[in-house]
Amino acid sequence: MTGRILLVEDDPAIRQILTGLLQARGHHVEAAGDGPEALRRASHDDFDVLIMDMSLPGMTGFEVCEVLAFSGGIILMGILGELLAKESHPNIHIDFEFVKPFDPAKLIVAVDDLLQTRQT
Repeated sequence: MTGRILLVEDDPAIRQILTGLLQARGHHVEAAGDGPEALRRASHDDFDVLIMDMSLPGMTGFEVCEVLAFSGGIILMGILGELLAKESHPNIHIDFEFVKPFDPAKLIVAVDDLLQTRQT
């Protein structure tokens, strides 16, 4: 089961690794390195899954999620303190959270789960 994924991560190495792993599974991946770029990409395409780093230049991951009002699956990545701040953003529905560093294979499983749930 493949899907369209918007990956927002400011670290080029992490962005490249995750993009490669997701594309190897057959997913179409658009990658952005900061919040404003993520908003531009999202305005031109419809994505099934948003993978969002919490610490970004220009905007926080939460700010991007709020502006997008994304209706697909949302996966957040960040350090524990960043993820705990979700309590102050009750309007964002979060499907999965990953505390950095994390096992990329578990993120792939989460993406597959979200896509399967959305297509059933």
